[in-house]
Parts: sequence; structure tokens; C-alpha cells
Amino acid sequence: MAVDFLTAEQMAQYGQFADDPDEIQLARYFNLDEADLTFILNRRGDQNKFGFALQLTSVRFLGCFLTDLTLVPANVHAFVARQLSIIDVAILAEYAQRDTTKREHTALIRDQYGYREFTDPPSDTPISGEFNMILF
Repeated sequence: MAVDFLTAEQMAQYGQFADDPDEIQLARYFNLDEADLTFILNRRGDQNKFGFALQLTSVRFLGCFLTDLTLVPANVHAFVARQLSIIDVAILAEYAQRDTTKREHTALIRDQYGYREFTDPPSDTPISGEFNMILF
């Protein structure tokens, strides 16, 4: 990806949480609606549901998928877990035990929400009622 337009500081901060999201950001980017919950609850095991939900909400906020979900702030963990009725956020350590799980989850999220890579050719047919987010 060409990042010549970013400052060194911006490049260092890209794709990660600079601060804990505030209440407004939590409500806007990390709230799970009925469609999200239905999609998430199709995953097996609370650890996969939780990790999947963190991937989904983090990509909404950051514009990219994370490789290490332990870097997601604790207030996000708590906010998302509460919506999934997950009491122990430590189960995140059990997420993606199979090497392919994160890759499969990323592909499912991309397909469901119409996210695409910045370098992908433009789509002529956006998903009805959705927007195509370009991921870096």
C-alpha cells in the first residue's frame, strides 16, 4: 500500500488504537445490532464469537483487521462482551486456536459487509443498503 502521504507518526499509529474509545465511539462503532448478533452467534464457542465480534467492530473503527486482538482496549472488550453475554473476557486467549480461523473470519466479515482491500478493483454493485468500506 502506498503510504507516502502519511507522516511518520501517522504510519506508526495506523491500524491500532491510539486511545481508549470514548462512550460515543463505543456506541457508534462497537454496538452490535440484530443483524450483527445473528451473524456472530453462528460461530462456534464463546471464544470464537468474542474474537469474531472484536474483529468486526475493530475493523469498523480502525479501517483494518487486527492481527493481535489483545491490543484492543479493555473498555472495548467489556463493551462487546456484555452484548454477547460473555462474563470472562479472558476466553479471548482461546480465540483462533486453528491457524486458519482468523483468515476465515476475516473473509466472512468482508463478504457479509462488503469490505474490500484498498487495492481491489472498484465494485460496480454495492451491497443493497450497505456501503463498501475500503480497508488499508
